[in-house]
Amino acid sequence: MINDVSLMYECVSAIGNSLKLDEMLEEVFKTFILRTGGIGAQYIANDQATSSVSVGREFNAPQTLNRNTKSFEIHEILSVAYVIDIALENGNLLFLYKKNDDLEYIGRMFSSFSVKLNNAIDACISVQQLQEHNVALKTIVEAEQKKNELNEQMMVNQSRMAVMGEMIGMIAHQWRQPITIIGMIANNTLFDIELEEHTSAKLVEDLNSINYQVRYLSETIDDFRNFFRPDKELQETSGRQLYADLLAILGNSMEQNNIKINCKGDCEHSFISYKNELVQVFLNIVSNAKDAFLENEITNREITIECTKQEDAMCFTLEDNAGGIPKDVVDHIFEPYFTTKPEEHGTGLGLYMSHTIITNHLKGVIGVRTSSSGTKFFIRLPKLMKQKEL
Repeated sequence: MINDVSLMYECVSAIGNSLKLDEMLEEVFKTFILRTGGIGAQYIANDQATSSVSVGREFNAPQTLNRNTKSFEIHEILSVAYVIDIALENGNLLFLYKKNDDLEYIGRMFSSFSVKLNNAIDACISVQQLQEHNVALKTIVEAEQKKNELNEQMMVNQSRMAVMGEMIGMIAHQWRQPITIIGMIANNTLFDIELEEHTSAKLVEDLNSINYQVRYLSETIDDFRNFFRPDKELQETSGRQLYADLLAILGNSMEQNNIKINCKGDCEHSFISYKNELVQVFLNIVSNAKDAFLENEITNREITIECTKQEDAMCFTLEDNAGGIPKDVVDHIFEPYFTTKPEEHGTGLGLYMSHTIITNHLKGVIGVRTSSSGTKFFIRLPKLMKQKEL
């Protein structure tokens, strides 16, 4: 007759050594049937009609399982085998034996482990549910992240379209003078022909003047087209190049509004980044400064771009003397759709997208400091970026 303390200790020690249900029950089954002479074991969960975990010889479960969690039952199978049936809270443990010897003692011993077995199975099920929940949560997070990325891209495009509208107005303004010059040359040439006063030399001079104006028109289009071309590859650039690109787009507008833009510091030092996106940030900040100059009726209008190289970063400050940003406003300027301008003059996306571009796309930092005299933006970028996925 089996009656061994070491047997009980070995069996109870096999319970709960893994948080994976299959692994934990397999260890329990192998230990139990090996030490008690069993030939098979299986676990049937309450919500399953067939075995979810089994070890040893396969066998059909009894048609009616024990539902009393405080006791066990012994089922006889065709007088050739016996099944100890232990009811737990989440299912039944079944152990198969050829002989009926000591089954009452084995059943009582196994039943005495029911609390620990229940706790071990509950722990495994809880871990499994937590893992499934984490997988589901990860899926939701990834979907929300993708949705946020799409929303962000939509805002980028919306901000870019708003800038494009301003740029079209600038193109029209910059084209007005060369188109007027071309028209004047053409009219003068036609007038000279009517008076028979034209000469080959004068005609060549006029045509060269027209060619010069046409090149200017073409370069203007190229400047704006390059700005709106999406950045797909990293480029080597410098503060001086950013300054030149900025002037190519805004120079005429700055000149018309008597705004002086300076570039100083380590402007020749090169770094690797997505140039057009950085130009868009500079463009947003400078455009806002221009609006502030006009709104506050500043006479001595000046914007200074300062470049500073560090060991692993490139830093920029963009400072104006346009009167500063009110204290109750400055903490909100990087929020989406926040603007102090009339609806027809502002979308509230410019500085929000500048913050998004610097922090998310260019992996940098942007901040702002303001006073009654003016506003200073700080930008810090890594000298060498990794290619982003597009």
